[in-house]
Amino acid sequence: MRLLKLPLAALFLTSCSNIAPTAAATPQAATLATHDVVSTLAAIGPMIEVSFDGTNCTVSGPSEVPTGNQVFKFTNSSGQVVTPLVGRNYPGKTWQDVLDAIGTPGTDSGASWNFVTVLGVDRSVSESPTVSYRQYGLKLEAEHHIALEGSGGQLWPCGPFHVVVAP
Repeated sequence: MRLLKLPLAALFLTSCSNIAPTAAATPQAATLATHDVVSTLAAIGPMIEVSFDGTNCTVSGPSEVPTGNQVFKFTNSSGQVVTPLVGRNYPGKTWQDVLDAIGTPGTDSGASWNFVTVLGVDRSVSESPTVSYRQYGLKLEAEHHIALEGSGGQLWPCGPFHVVVAP
């Protein structure tokens, strides 16, 4: 039995993306695999884009998206380590409830988790150290929101969006 040696990045990309490598195991192959996954995720659209500069988190794109697979593009130019979070508000809770619970953006406040269910990521890939794409399977018609969580538990609210039933 012959063992195939692949760069760790190529193994990571194939395990996260469910796309098999198509080229020889070289740094170029890992770059090509990343490009293919980014292209695939970007083609799903409509894409919501989230940008974070260390102080403010802004959202651009549609305010309503259909159920199904949706891709979010996250750009983090802050130099801080943050994790993007997409959540569905509990019934009867609103974006304002989330904002009130978080309080000052960038502070540690676990209270907002009393209002949302955080969704798991279906697929994720990084285009660069500051840009990543994440795919979520949105199933329920409801208000959702996007926030960022810092490594110390700090939260930055980004914005709400509404999921509607796909036609």
